[in-house]
Amino acid sequence: NENTIRNINIFNNPCIPDLIKNKMKLGEYVSEEVTYDFQELNRSGYFKSTHLNRQYFRLIIDYIRDRNGQIEKCILTWVNNTLIHNTLKQSKNIMNMFTFASSASKIGFSSVNMLKDDSIVTPEYLINLGEEENTNIKNIINQYSHIHPEDRHELLLYTKRVLQEKNSNFTF
Repeated sequence: NENTIRNINIFNNPCIPDLIKNKMKLGEYVSEEVTYDFQELNRSGYFKSTHLNRQYFRLIIDYIRDRNGQIEKCILTWVNNTLIHNTLKQSKNIMNMFTFASSASKIGFSSVNMLKDDSIVTPEYLINLGEEENTNIKNIINQYSHIHPEDRHELLLYTKRVLQEKNSNFTF
């Protein structure tokens, strides 16, 4: 409803953290994640919504200023990141399941993508290698101390080639 939107004051919004409201009062640029709990909005009377779930937004606030630097207008941009948020949460849940299954079975799991500089490793995998749980998997790959010397040499050559290829792809 257009009248409802015109009559709401963002400073009264219970879903906007005080930190963001304070930045706005100071005229500071804002780019923050905001959890929008529609049930809380309905309870507070801020406005009524038929949505019942939580949504996750990136709130970007910038300003149009006059020649003297005074704020004339406030520009609010809302980017709905709910799908991204839920996907990341689901990924974390899957990783937690891997970690639990790995620990219960005493079998570790590791995946390393050197081209994307990305890795997943369960604590059990590191324990099985005789390493500490917080050891960075990249340090293991750079040394391959657990591999037979003949195989280690080949793996180190392969790793070096992959990293050289990765670096050569980014030259202009």
